[in-house]
Amino acid sequence: GPVTVDGSNRLKPDVSAPGVSVRSCVPGTGYSWKNGTSMAGPHVAGTVALLWSAAPHLIGDLDSTEWIITHTARPLTTTQGCGGDGPSDVPNNVYGWGIVDALAAVEKAQMHKRATFPPLEIPARTLVYSLTFTNAYSYSLSNVVLTDSVPLSTTFAWADGNSVHADGVVTWTASSLASDETLTATLVVTVEHLARGTTIVNAVYGVDADELAVPIAGMPVEATVPWRLVLPVIFCEWVPEGDGDG
Repeated sequence: GPVTVDGSNRLKPDVSAPGVSVRSCVPGTGYSWKNGTSMAGPHVAGTVALLWSAAPHLIGDLDSTEWIITHTARPLTTTQGCGGDGPSDVPNNVYGWGIVDALAAVEKAQMHKRATFPPLEIPARTLVYSLTFTNAYSYSLSNVVLTDSVPLSTTFAWADGNSVHADGVVTWTASSLASDETLTATLVVTVEHLARGTTIVNAVYGVDADELAVPIAGMPVEATVPWRLVLPVIFCEWVPEGDGDG
């Protein structure tokens, strides 16, 4: 890049992918090492396939898919100066936004939750869930509702922010969420009545908004009530040294 044939001076490429010494099949029954965009192109197409498999709500949404692919690429800089690029410019006209990163793309498009037991609670009394949703679309979402069902066998303790708890379901709302903006929430449940080693599964949580055809569901999260920590107490007798009296 840049594209000069039409006077647009558009950035090219948009992203890059492995294209040197890539093992590939050849006519017949053999394999060989190939170079070029014929090798790089399948890496990008495969990244899109993985992304759509992990986040079906993006299928057919080309603008958002391209936005995620470019904004999760691993940035690379260049000193070639194509199109007036500086040595620290990203994107640039050699690598675009960088090398495609399938894992980063999938993680950006999914909703995530972490489950932690506060380290100072021994034996553990509460289980803390941290929920994170980043708007991976290229446009803003309106009337965003983040929902989480209190896991079975646990008791609701509290939730942060603009939340409402009713009938075992906690909801957080936001009037809008801009592209690449993140919505976070915390849910705390009580588990002190459960036996140590009990596995807790939180499987029903997700996000909905006016612009979404179907809600975005999160993956189930498991947590195990930790065992009681017993620290043995060791008593030591201290004998002072002689005071000079023999």
